[in-house]
Amino acid sequence: MRDFYGRTLRVALDNPRMVMLVLAATVALNFYLFAIVPKGFFPQQDTGTLMGNLRADQSISFQAMITKLRSVMSIVQSDPAVQDVVGFTGGGSGGGGGGNATNTASIFVGLKPLSQRHVKSDRVIARLRAKLAGVTGARLFLQAIQDIRSGARQSNSQYQYTILADSLEDLNFWMPKITEAMKSVPQLEDVNSDQQDKGLTVALKIDRATAARLGINLSNIDNTLYDAFGQRQVSTIYNDMNQYHVVMEVDPSFWQNPETLREVWVSTSGGALSGTQSSAAGVGAYTSSASTSGATSTSNTSSTLSTSTLISSTPTSTTNTSSATNSSAATTTSNTPVSTAASTSSSNAPSLAAQNSALNQLTNSARGSASTGASVSTSSETMVPLAAFAQYGPGNTPLAINHQGPFVATTFSFNLPEGVALGTAIAAIGRTMAQLHVPISVHGAFAGTAQVFQQSLKSEPWLIAAAIVAVYIVLGVLYESYIHPITILSTLPSAGVGAVVALLLFGTEFSLIALIGVILLIGIVKKNAIMMIDVALEAERTRKISAQEAIYYACLLRFRPIMMTTMAALL
Repeated sequence: MRDFYGRTLRVALDNPRMVMLVLAATVALNFYLFAIVPKGFFPQQDTGTLMGNLRADQSISFQAMITKLRSVMSIVQSDPAVQDVVGFTGGGSGGGGGGNATNTASIFVGLKPLSQRHVKSDRVIARLRAKLAGVTGARLFLQAIQDIRSGARQSNSQYQYTILADSLEDLNFWMPKITEAMKSVPQLEDVNSDQQDKGLTVALKIDRATAARLGINLSNIDNTLYDAFGQRQVSTIYNDMNQYHVVMEVDPSFWQNPETLREVWVSTSGGALSGTQSSAAGVGAYTSSASTSGATSTSNTSSTLSTSTLISSTPTSTTNTSSATNSSAATTTSNTPVSTAASTSSSNAPSLAAQNSALNQLTNSARGSASTGASVSTSSETMVPLAAFAQYGPGNTPLAINHQGPFVATTFSFNLPEGVALGTAIAAIGRTMAQLHVPISVHGAFAGTAQVFQQSLKSEPWLIAAAIVAVYIVLGVLYESYIHPITILSTLPSAGVGAVVALLLFGTEFSLIALIGVILLIGIVKKNAIMMIDVALEAERTRKISAQEAIYYACLLRFRPIMMTTMAALL
């Protein structure tokens, strides 16, 4: 091998112009190979844990979402590579900017050790994707949890691409077109967006004039609806160790149909405290009376009566009390001034209403406006059906409207198919957006890990160039020459070609780890060149031979140690 190397080396030294042409071609080949090599950020890890976000139909109820979640979890658990599954919905679960929506859920999957499942996590995800395709009304997006991830934005997939628009109308117009185009890109997988604008809502239209004629104000309506559907906290139960919130609501079975609103009745009592409102009086501050002449008075009786009806014929009549122990009614005339009881109750009503409001506010713990109604009422109340003064109809509403800076935004998230690099997917997204001819008011930008990858990709050439310049400066100071450092650096192009060709042959993307390997390769190649240049300079000075003979002698002498260090580096 050493003799073969010596013969080929002699041919190269005898044809310097051909060697310079080969060097120039090698430099050009480096630029070409670095342009076509698939580029990534960090290699995909297999940590043994998967994270999934379940997205159901936007009109689904919380109870139906629980059933859907259990169905998906049972399918995931049935896979032979899965060890355990944990899932939850509600309480801010789910990703993609719709974490508080009722149609999202989170699932965490623990895989068996690699020695037992014999397949990588990417293969497990692909297998589960095929099984979950049969689930109607919901879709599960799975991704392998990575130790290193950039950005704090939650999404259903590993990488994000955000669409920004000047107005919500532009965003709603272009989003369906962009979504369909992105789903047709073969370099992307699990494409989805966090736009959810098809949620169901019930628009309640109140006829204020009719409500006012019935003695009902908006506070009455608001408090009634919040009591029924808003989960109002009405009390707190304390014990030695814990406290428990008491929540008032209608039975959950009435949440499923808007026809429940036809069964809602609004009371004319309660509501916001008003100086002219006495219908919210406390216990005892009410009058039960019937008058034949429009004047009502009070009377003191010492008999036990079942019912007492007070009749006043004249405002100045004398009091005659007629009673019987077993009688069912007593008739009385009174000379007490007219409306004594009524005036008494009217004067006590505001103070009792204020007392009720203060008590309810303490009970409510500052979670909203407190009703002025008493906790226990012994008076009859006027109840009016909600349908008598209000109409309702179905409609759509956004479950969430996302913003990024001053712009309304929708974020696409996507995964990569097996064997596709992140750089390839980013280029495919750029081509797709250019083909759609999106106006300038709508533009896209990568976020999270994809954004950091783009930034690092722009700085990679400068990083390599800075490393080469630093090596040149150090070598120039070491050899006190401008030529010898260039001679040493001339070995870099062939090393770069070998590195990129190796990545292409083994189907490995040029990631950040590969960049670190290239920088280490620069160091190894420089060390080998320095070994030859040192010996050549020493031989030229001591043996008084030409530079061509000196480098030939140095290359043959250092051939064996260079091959040994190269093989060690490969191992």
